[in-house]
Amino acid sequence: METVNFLRDPPSDMAQRRQDLTHIPSGFTLTLEDHDLYWPFVSNVWSISTPANKATTEKTGIETSWWQCRFSRQPGAPTASGIVNSSRRDHTRTRCEVRIKVAKNLSTGIVTYTRTKASEGQEHSHSLDEIDQYKINSGVKNAVLEELRKGYSAKEVTKNFVGKGKASIYPGVIVCGGEYLDTAEVGAWRRDLKLPATEADPRRSGKGET
Repeated sequence: METVNFLRDPPSDMAQRRQDLTHIPSGFTLTLEDHDLYWPFVSNVWSISTPANKATTEKTGIETSWWQCRFSRQPGAPTASGIVNSSRRDHTRTRCEVRIKVAKNLSTGIVTYTRTKASEGQEHSHSLDEIDQYKINSGVKNAVLEELRKGYSAKEVTKNFVGKGKASIYPGVIVCGGEYLDTAEVGAWRRDLKLPATEADPRRSGKGET
């Protein structure tokens, strides 16, 4: 099923699952299928610090990776690609040290999430809403890209996703973390795709953003 259709009618527990996968309550587990469903919608929360070791996974049947809160980077620190992120947040106030381990048991089909020892008892220094303001998760972004590839302009896509009232045809986008989607960001994604101009594209008339 296309992600855009998923956003029309997301699972009723999406909001709770996003909270669970952000705060990691004690003993929290999901099936592999549910992990694959919900994890893209918290990709803006977690940044991988240690990927799973292929040899260890093959030996144990458990794929283990470690993740750190995306807000763990120092203010002005460059990303892995060397780009310094100009943030929409107060790094000093939201600097976060929460780290987790994700263990996928490939035999039982169960995924276990645990805090690292250094993170036990710690809470995030920010809310999920704050991180949604800072970065759009890949679940929502992939849905937007699907629509852009169909030839719609950035303005049309943004309006369809987060327009007010009847203007929005994807009511699930808010609960999925896309409330702060904006035309400028969608336009940048469209340019990255190097899509040709379409009849719906404002650039054809020289009137605005893609």
